[in-house]
Amino acid sequence: MNPKVDEYLESKAQDWQRPILAGLRKCILDCGLSEEVKWGAPVYVHHGNVVGLGAFKNHIALWFFEGGTLKDASKVLMNAQQGKTVAMRQWRFVAGDAVNEKLVKAYVTEAALNMERGIKTRKSAAKVEVVVPALLQEFLHADPEVKAYIDGLAPSHRRDFSDHISNAKQETTKLRRLEK
Repeated sequence: MNPKVDEYLESKAQDWQRPILAGLRKCILDCGLSEEVKWGAPVYVHHGNVVGLGAFKNHIALWFFEGGTLKDASKVLMNAQQGKTVAMRQWRFVAGDAVNEKLVKAYVTEAALNMERGIKTRKSAAKVEVVVPALLQEFLHADPEVKAYIDGLAPSHRRDFSDHISNAKQETTKLRRLEK
């Protein structure tokens, strides 16, 4: 047991949350995972981040980093950031909820085995097209060295360059950004 997690449970959790968090923590530790603190919260590790605990104002979240790989036969998992996260799923507990130790251990064990086997959530194959503004296209056409550099960047970085230039309202601002 990590003393930093004890501190987290004492300082961050409300009175109604402590028994639920203690029950979840016990279940996870019984599954043989290592206990760490990452991003300011308890995270349990086995061949990578498996599951984390979080105390929020109205609920407790048990989040699975690769929750998209879990079978979720009991339908307890949800995607807390629909459209943003593909892999992460969370199981929420509210005041008065009881911890079903057998079910929690089954989910944690499955998640740990998936991490051990290297099973990951398949990411969406959808790609966002990079729209290059005409001004940047002209500049890149005139300077092959800069074009080669920009073309070698990840799509997200190329999109950032394009957006940074095209989002300027004044032509002088666009030109200044282009020169930088």
